[in-house]
Amino acid sequence: SIIMLSIGPTLFSQDSSSDSANEFVVSFLAGGIQLNPVYSYTSSEAQIYSGIYEGLVGYHPLTMEPVPAVAESWEISEDGLVYTFNLRRNARYSDGRQVTAEDFRETWFRLIDPDAKAAYNFLFDVIDGVREYRAGERSGRDSVGIRAAGRHTLEVTLRRPATHFLRILCHHAFVPLHPDLRQRDDWSELTNLPVNGPYRILEQSDQHILLVKNNRYWDAASVEIPRIRILLTGEDESADITDRFNRGQIDWVAGGMDLG
Repeated sequence: SIIMLSIGPTLFSQDSSSDSANEFVVSFLAGGIQLNPVYSYTSSEAQIYSGIYEGLVGYHPLTMEPVPAVAESWEISEDGLVYTFNLRRNARYSDGRQVTAEDFRETWFRLIDPDAKAAYNFLFDVIDGVREYRAGERSGRDSVGIRAAGRHTLEVTLRRPATHFLRILCHHAFVPLHPDLRQRDDWSELTNLPVNGPYRILEQSDQHILLVKNNRYWDAASVEIPRIRILLTGEDESADITDRFNRGQIDWVAGGMDLG
């Protein structure tokens, strides 16, 4: 199976509708896409993650500067080493569970686990103790500068001052995973994927992924496109994709496909 979570013709189909009105249709080249950010590395995955996951901060759509996301605010110590993030009380996963500071801490430790061999684990090296932890030189978590100071307070201590730290946090490697997902390497048997972004997965097959608005997202009122259908196509389908794009059946073609 090309998609890690695809276990049949259609997965995640609790309330599918045949009505495709107000649906934004995207074409991606199939191959190498999975939905577990611990093991991801492709740009296609990153684009999908921007819809279904959300970290402490996100990108401003015009300036690409970091803006509040799950963290509604933060404080930086005078020496520039300690960042204290205040999480939104109304940040929730699509199953209704509240997103907590512990979710971030546990997910980050999962990603920097030496056994995980995550592609983006090096991004965490700006945090105190992470480089040694990844190398197996430190086994105790208390020696790493990631601490849940409260249910809604995450405290991060850097190795040295880094004015670019908030920009790094925009990367999808820093998103939280639901407790039911964190310790699972094999997601193939999952029938539901609780996520905390503006969209959730309603349907998934080898041919498409259908995202629908996540009504439990903290800023759901600002999500104007109710459905995003991601078509997973092969390079040999470029002529058909071009034709469908020209006829307005596909709104956006990603993955470097030549539209002629």
